[in-house]
Amino acid sequence: MAKDFAVVTFSSDGNDEEEIVSEVPSLWLRSNLTECWWPSVKNINTFIIKQVPPVINDPKWSFYPIQFHGYYDSLDQARQKATNYSSSDDNNINEIKKKSRTSCRKQLQKPIASESDTDSDLASVIPNPPNLTDKNVSVIPNQSALTNEDVSVILNQPDLTNKDVSVNKLSNVLNFSTDNVDFDILEGTLVSNKSIQELHNLMIEMSNKMEENFQRVYTALANVSVRIQDLEARLKEVEKQINQHKPEAPADLGILNMQQSLPLKSIDEVTAFENRLSQNADEYNKFMLCISRIGGRSAKENLIRIYRTIFSNEVAKQSSWKGLRNHFKISSLNSILMAIQATILAQHQFTNKEFEDITKEWFRQGGQRLNRQQKDPEEMNPQAI
Repeated sequence: MAKDFAVVTFSSDGNDEEEIVSEVPSLWLRSNLTECWWPSVKNINTFIIKQVPPVINDPKWSFYPIQFHGYYDSLDQARQKATNYSSSDDNNINEIKKKSRTSCRKQLQKPIASESDTDSDLASVIPNPPNLTDKNVSVIPNQSALTNEDVSVILNQPDLTNKDVSVNKLSNVLNFSTDNVDFDILEGTLVSNKSIQELHNLMIEMSNKMEENFQRVYTALANVSVRIQDLEARLKEVEKQINQHKPEAPADLGILNMQQSLPLKSIDEVTAFENRLSQNADEYNKFMLCISRIGGRSAKENLIRIYRTIFSNEVAKQSSWKGLRNHFKISSLNSILMAIQATILAQHQFTNKEFEDITKEWFRQGGQRLNRQQKDPEEMNPQAI
């Protein structure tokens, strides 16, 4: 990009006039660096210091042939480089003005008296507009353009956690450099260098903000994708565990036959039933399914209803938890008690101590229930102890 000031030599017109070297704003130069705008004004120093842009339709502005020497960052630096000329000397400035008027007379072949001539006379000296080089401005390269297909591919990725591909693809679009903009076509036009720099900075700022926003969106999508995948994995694991521990549903006929064989009416039947459950997994599963359908409002009620379904009062009278005083030892029925306890725990909060205490109490009162049953055979209250 051109710097703010340049040093040029205004070419002689062949009348033995001395060539004049001067500093000028860079925006006064034509793109080919062979011509320069120059205003026919008295306060030329002010125009140079303020870098007043040329006005095409203003008759005060004219083109003159020059020899270009170079660009410079500051006015002081340009003035030091302008040899054989002191830009602060108003006489030399007037000489440039005189030269400009002489050049205009030669071009038009008519006299131009002074800056106070009529508008009709000055209208004939309006120069042609500056020529722009035929160049294309390419801000975003075509190969970096983000198409609808690219967006679809990014959003349909199964795992957004590997977002290097998607985010980097967007970065190729957003991280374009304004160096791709050909600013040479703006030289010699009415756009000041300051305006070009402001546009350059604005483009960079907008690019950074867009990249930041897209980064946030894709980070959020990646987090959502990770959580969804985690939930899917957990659901599959739960489903797998349920299928592994879920007993196979036996035939309704087998459950019905088991229910018809209950309650057990003698110690021999209890022993045979225990052996059958411990040796046959299908029978054990049928037993668990059978007692799981009994239910109860509490763990205690559920356990008592199960005991009344499995054991008759005759068996309860002859049994106790530890088998003292020639009673049958209930705690030795591992398969039966294990199935009962597993069923209760699946439906209620229950401790081993509570299970043992309720079992002891129910079998201890077996004789009392048997006496009431003999007096009233219809007594079938599941809540009875």
